[in-house]
Amino acid sequence: MFFLFLLNIATEIFLHHLLWMGCDLMRPNWCILNPTSGAGRHLATLDRRLAELERRQLIERRPTTDTRRVQRLTARGWEAAWGGQDPAARWARPWDGRWRLLVFDLPTLASGLRTRLRRLLLARRFGRLQQSVWLTPDPVPEFQARLHPLPANVGSLLLFEGQTGASEPDAALVCRAWDFSALNKRYAAHERWLKRCPAPARGDGGRSPALLGWTVQEFHAWRTALRGDPLLPRALQPPGYLGEKAWAARRTVYQRLAAALR
Repeated sequence: MFFLFLLNIATEIFLHHLLWMGCDLMRPNWCILNPTSGAGRHLATLDRRLAELERRQLIERRPTTDTRRVQRLTARGWEAAWGGQDPAARWARPWDGRWRLLVFDLPTLASGLRTRLRRLLLARRFGRLQQSVWLTPDPVPEFQARLHPLPANVGSLLLFEGQTGASEPDAALVCRAWDFSALNKRYAAHERWLKRCPAPARGDGGRSPALLGWTVQEFHAWRTALRGDPLLPRALQPPGYLGEKAWAARRTVYQRLAAALR
């Protein structure tokens, strides 16, 4: 059951499960998968999956003198295991006090182009002030490089950088650009999944169907909340924001779970 689970789940959940159930906590770690563990015919398929993860630089091999196969989550793999971002690093980053504002005016016939641009802005965690006015507190050199192939000109797409006026506090921009009420509801929904964590049976190594199923559901709930979170520096976080509280609760639950499994 355990190996079938590993073979069929999505890559991010695969890495997430290895991080918490098979590794030491909170950092990229060595994860041992023993070929003598009775996985039988599924080991060859697992080998191919591990090779693919290594090709994508999500894991790397560690030389060993015995018969064990030892893999390490890379920093990139560790980030994927956390849900695609390291939120603690994002919250702790400094802010230079400057906003980057993207303004575009694309013709009605360019609906496909507008859709591509908005998806790119959401993926980059921009906030939306108006339909065609978006902003971020972060420098965007790599984002500008991604904009370059878009067929836009100075009359249809502009990127500004600056500070708010005296009558426009940064907090007002934050609350206008991102819906923190909806975001907090998603974090509250994730908290409910955390509270449903089943107690692991002694000696099952995290392989029980109930625990495996909960792992997948909790991961999806976390990804749903994280996807809509701008992960703003602490200087810009509005009162009542639940992101850091949710992150701490998640770490605590998985720490206790991993300790029980060990």
